[in-house]
Amino acid sequence: TKVEEEQPEEGSANLAYLDAWHEGSSDFKFSKAKQSHLIRDAFDSSKIPKAYFKILLLYVEKLQGGARTRLLEKAKEMHSKAILDAQTLEAAEDSNTKEAIKANARIKKR
Repeated sequence: TKVEEEQPEEGSANLAYLDAWHEGSSDFKFSKAKQSHLIRDAFDSSKIPKAYFKILLLYVEKLQGGARTRLLEKAKEMHSKAILDAQTLEAAEDSNTKEAIKANARIKKR
């Protein structure tokens, strides 16, 4: 499939597992280890390429129990980190703006 052509070397067994699930292959066999790796790497675009992320979304719709809870916790963690990063960036930009205004004021006083 097209997805197989985009498989990176690292984690290719996990991506092949996901591809086999998606294709409904008779070779597909549930693997808790591979599922755990997919959950762990779900938000890492270097390990889950865009084409596979779409398939992963279909796969995680079926998750239940602890796997679903782990993925939800990972998503919340990523969301919190993104908010913190945005706030930090905003604060830095605000600080830089204030410094620029002060520097401009000093130049105008000369």
